[in-house]
Amino acid sequence: MRNDSEFLTTLIGKPVRIVAIDEENLPPLVLQEISQLGVVAARQGVSHFFPWNEIVEISPAEISTGDRELVEAALGVDSEP
Repeated sequence: MRNDSEFLTTLIGKPVRIVAIDEENLPPLVLQEISQLGVVAARQGVSHFFPWNEIVEISPAEISTGDRELVEAALGVDSEP
């Protein structure tokens, strides 16, 4: 079962790239939840559900400086010391 994947569970709370059917060039999203139905990922405080039958690939995301600020905002992290 996909939700039992150790790989995916290590990505919870981290930026990921999701390649999905009918979704072009999705930005990095923060993986929030994995279930039997699919995954929930967020960007800029907005959560999105992706069902397994629409997901082609999930991988760790390399994020740019601009994207890093968005990911930190989604995680509620303050980058200032």
